[in-house]
Amino acid sequence: MIETVPFDVIAGFAAGAVVALNARGPLSATPDPLRTRYFVVVLLFAGGALMPAGVVVYTQYPDWALMYLANPAHLSALVMIPVVMALYLGTPVAGFWLTHRFIAQKNERAIRNLLGILVGLSLFIVLFGAGRLLTVAYYDDFHHGGLIVPLYRSPLVWALLLIIFFVCFAFVFSLLQVRRHVELIQAVELPRPDAKDDTIDDIKKRPAT
Repeated sequence: MIETVPFDVIAGFAAGAVVALNARGPLSATPDPLRTRYFVVVLLFAGGALMPAGVVVYTQYPDWALMYLANPAHLSALVMIPVVMALYLGTPVAGFWLTHRFIAQKNERAIRNLLGILVGLSLFIVLFGAGRLLTVAYYDDFHHGGLIVPLYRSPLVWALLLIIFFVCFAFVFSLLQVRRHVELIQAVELPRPDAKDDTIDDIKKRPAT
């Protein structure tokens, strides 16, 4: 997580996709993924960790959060904050739902392509947006040579480290819960080692009724 809106939209989508992939066994037999506990996990992660973190960064450092692609001074906060909240809440759900569709269709190629696109977009933002990610300024200063502070010298860096740790911890915890539940389901469905089918001799030995 970098906690900019463009990057986190991609990361949120990827988070939902990863949860679906880790629950692909149970989800493959489920026609409606939105009624499963795995969807609830995605929703809790999005609403309880990703969205609050993104909104905090946007409200405190909107120019940096938008990577200087738009001037927050010209954008109404009454409009932008609900839009940002919807993006952070909706993209993990979209990633989960779309990945489930590919799992239900057993379309492994589409899943690989989806993951490749997400990785490619993330690398594109990191590589070509490095100058925007590593500097903190106002929109006008960034584009017109005003005061620009390196990220490591800005108070943002400490808040960012805490937020990244919080969001990553929440995601790892969520993913571990999903994997644990899937393993429990698989353990219940597997036949017991001591269980065996009755042989013909066993049937013959049974008393007549």
